[in-house]
Amino acid sequence: MAQCPQCYTGTCRRHVRQDHGRSVAQPADAKATFNKMYDLLVGSKLKKLQQEADLDSATREAAAFREQLDAAR
Repeated sequence: MAQCPQCYTGTCRRHVRQDHGRSVAQPADAKATFNKMYDLLVGSKLKKLQQEADLDSATREAAAFREQLDAAR
């Protein structure tokens, strides 16, 4: 058991090599690693752009509905 409380929780900066091999562990699947990196870097931006596009389409639909109501009056 670790004597340092930060080592025990895995947040110690003084004893950096007491991570039970997590820092040198090789990933099991390179393709999964690249997919995860893609999701983190690109996927979030794509999701944000998709939400903005959905919001824009909703705004356009609302404007068309308002024009239709004005024309009906």
